Amino acid sequence: MTRFAERARVVVVGGGFWGCSTLYHLAALGLTDCLLIEQGELAGQTTGQAAGMIGQLRTSAVASQGATYGVELLRRFEAEVGVPSPFREVGSVKVALTPGRVDELRRQVAGGQRLGLAVSLVSPEEAARLAPGLDPRRVRAAAFVASDGYVDPRATARGLARRAETLGAKVCATGIMDGLAVGRVAAELVAGRRPFLDIRSMDPGRFGRRYAGRAALRTACEAVYRNYYALRGGRV
Repeated sequence: MTRFAERARVVVVGGGFWGCSTLYHLAALGLTDCLLIEQGELAGQTTGQAAGMIGQLRTSAVASQGATYGVELLRRFEAEVGVPSPFREVGSVKVALTPGRVDELRRQVAGGQRLGLAVSLVSPEEAARLAPGLDPRRVRAAAFVASDGYVDPRATARGLARRAETLGAKVCATGIMDGLAVGRVAAELVAGRRPFLDIRSMDPGRFGRRYAGRAALRTACEAVYRNYYALRGGRV
């Protein structure tokens, strides 16, 4: 991990999953004159708090294709990235409890099948067998995707960043973005200097709204904290 890069063609702002993934894919494509800046530890903000569930049934084809690519990358993670895969391909059950959700789920299943995803509708009883604790009496429709699963978000992001570094990209985990200017980003690093760049990728996670405001931009979403509770013997 580097402390400072005098020049970089691409600066990636944010060391969460999306930032580390962007850095890795750029480096894997041969664009190694890249610098990722993160003000703290890699994957230390929203990525570290993510549940890590990967579901390929989405409301749009683009989102489904992106999730499917993610599963494919995680399957070859150890061979391609060089660290053990943090992915557990355990499958997932998606349920609909209302008539409106039934129609939506059927559309998602049909869309996934058109993209080649191995997904099928299953009975409420089969859904309860696959997901013990699920109450089949409440389920109006259910779908099963065998290739879904969950991942360790921190290990994934950090593995991608380490591989990007071995390919020649640079990571600075003591960098704070100072501001935005038209056509470029100014990033204040530990040495107080700024990297010159031609391209930038903004992946600041929960700080996205703050940085967008500096550029007179408005974002459509904002990160919030959630509470997770583990229940014993509960039924969904």
